[in-house]
Amino acid sequence: MTSAYLHCPKCGNTETCKNGTKDGKQRYRCKKCPYNFTGPQRGPSAEMLEKVISMYVDDLMSFRAIGREVGRSGITVKKWVEKVRVALNEEGAADNEGLR
Repeated sequence: MTSAYLHCPKCGNTETCKNGTKDGKQRYRCKKCPYNFTGPQRGPSAEMLEKVISMYVDDLMSFRAIGREVGRSGITVKKWVEKVRVALNEEGAADNEGLR
């Protein structure tokens, strides 16, 4: 069984199948990297996040328009983009500290 709402936390692949239960919670197995995990996972898959960032940066789409495209709210899209921006700023600051 494949679900678009589940994604592998290790590789981001959305092709998963049920793989038993543990402590009463459903377990899933990734079909790409055979990683077992308990789902469903919160947050965007790697593919969706890449698509959202591409639409925001390359296509200059608004958060609301992107949300309509990917089936999420504009506020959710804004939060995803903000998390990526903060992570990139922190990574850039860490890289620049080595130059001082």
